[in-house]
Amino acid sequence: MRNSAPHTAHERSPRRNTIITRLAVIVAIAATCLMAWTQVSTIMTGPPAGGSDQGALTPAALDGEPLLIKHGWDIPDISFVVSNSTTMEQMPFDGVVMRMDDGLSSAVQSQEPVTHEAFRGTLAPLADADLTSMKHNFLIIYSTPAGDIFDNWSTPLSNYTNMARAANEAGLEGIFFDNEEYFGNALDMDANCAGGRTADECRTQAFHRGQQVLDAIRSGWPDAEILIAHGPYVGEAETSDYLDAHGMSFNDVSRTNVLRGAFAAGIASATVGNDAQYIDGGQVYSARTLQNFTDLKSWQEEGSLTSGSLVPEDQRPQWAASTSAAFGVYDASASSPPMNPGAWEATLTNALHATDRYVWAYTEKHDWWGTGHPTSSVPDTWVAATRQARDTIR
Repeated sequence: MRNSAPHTAHERSPRRNTIITRLAVIVAIAATCLMAWTQVSTIMTGPPAGGSDQGALTPAALDGEPLLIKHGWDIPDISFVVSNSTTMEQMPFDGVVMRMDDGLSSAVQSQEPVTHEAFRGTLAPLADADLTSMKHNFLIIYSTPAGDIFDNWSTPLSNYTNMARAANEAGLEGIFFDNEEYFGNALDMDANCAGGRTADECRTQAFHRGQQVLDAIRSGWPDAEILIAHGPYVGEAETSDYLDAHGMSFNDVSRTNVLRGAFAAGIASATVGNDAQYIDGGQVYSARTLQNFTDLKSWQEEGSLTSGSLVPEDQRPQWAASTSAAFGVYDASASSPPMNPGAWEATLTNALHATDRYVWAYTEKHDWWGTGHPTSSVPDTWVAATRQARDTIR
């Protein structure tokens, strides 16, 4: 009969000591891995908001699989893409935001006429780019000064039509409208709506201009997709309260974005009931968890429909279904935890699971393409993290 009494320390065999030592090492490694995973899983899931069932968070219903688009300080021009398409396709992206040569991306919304031939001349070389996997590409158009929104906008509207026609001919997927203003005031209440007009008059005119811009685009590209970095909610005071309450830090910038929000709403409104597609870019970089992106998506679809919204009553029942929610993910986000390759991968994964179609990765830390800006080339760890995030949802 086996002795049931426990062994004392001096009775253990050398072999048993070795086994125990190895088990201790394994337990220590497992504990370390568990701690690391706990940090990442906080980003992956986040705490349930308002008692939401985490199990209900499944990938969005998509027209095809979610797509990861690259944007950032290293934004390439058309010439660069044509010359470097083979190496660019080695990166784990489905598409890229690109700009036109000769500054034409900042000339569309201006009072200087640009012909269709000029746009076609800079975009036509894309036909020579050997793009086989990175086919979902967007052309950036900047929000630039075109004068007072009550002035004559026939020239910028003509430019939009000429650009859209050329972009469609070049086989681009859509237009990325960057409504942050780097070239001067374009949709500023004081600078672009003078004459003692009321705030409501200015908002209504900005909304009307947005509708006109989308109509001009559609005349050259009937089924255009237009992604706007900041959606209509940027001009709504309720936005910061909603996002803060759902774990996303967001400054109340509504007072300085009244016209920008109305302009975006006008563009979105003009896509309802036709083949054009409005994509809310979701530039809320504090979104990190799956719950964050799910809550943000709800606000992208419903946040424009406040009591003071300019969205026509007959469009409101269709608004959520007409809005495609996209998300921007920023490699230098100030939100916690710090954005390192692990947090980057988790955030991209969450965004890709929640999006209707597009996630755009906005980078400032590293040069991914070899454009020389920024000066630091992207480390392999960041590329691997991006690839893993995209592969997770394929």
